[in-house]
Amino acid sequence: MPRDLAASREAILDAAEEAFADRGYDGASLQQIATAAGVSRGMPSYAFSSKERLYEAVLERAFAAPAALAREGRAPGGRDPRAVLAGLVGSYLEFLAARPTYVRLLQRAALEDGHRLGRAAAHLDALAQGVDALVELLDAADLRPVDPGQLFVSIVALCFFPLAHQATLLGPLGFDSHDPAFLAARKAHVVDLLLDGLAP
Repeated sequence: MPRDLAASREAILDAAEEAFADRGYDGASLQQIATAAGVSRGMPSYAFSSKERLYEAVLERAFAAPAALAREGRAPGGRDPRAVLAGLVGSYLEFLAARPTYVRLLQRAALEDGHRLGRAAAHLDALAQGVDALVELLDAADLRPVDPGQLFVSIVALCFFPLAHQATLLGPLGFDSHDPAFLAARKAHVVDLLLDGLAP
């Protein structure tokens, strides 16, 4: 792929992620995305063939990171389950704090009933990687047997919900999702809750 086209594709993906996160799939136009990316009006269609393909590319890029975090956090034999869980929770919280457009993109997809998101291969892979990491943790540690899918949903809820509600929840309570002290305290709190619940 020529360098100029590769650079244009990245600029379009950045602009599209912002647009889809702020206005949703239906509210974002290819013209708005082209303008924000600083490319010609027809470049998004040329580079991605359609708005739907562009949205799929945005999701693929967005979900690559959490899927990789789950793969990297898997428990090699003999590791302390607290350290493994702290690593999984901590890396996910740090990712969410660093990628506010990812948080808004998921919120917007949920408002639009999630039908596009629910069938995106990258999203399904990220979910599978997260559940698989917990299956390995539960198999390797002396923890109470629980449904790994339910545990995964709990971890996502405990991490995602507060960061998705800075204005409506954290701010009024005096917390800041960008404050490293808040993130460290949230990580410790979530890990303690989970390990207490998983204790045999």
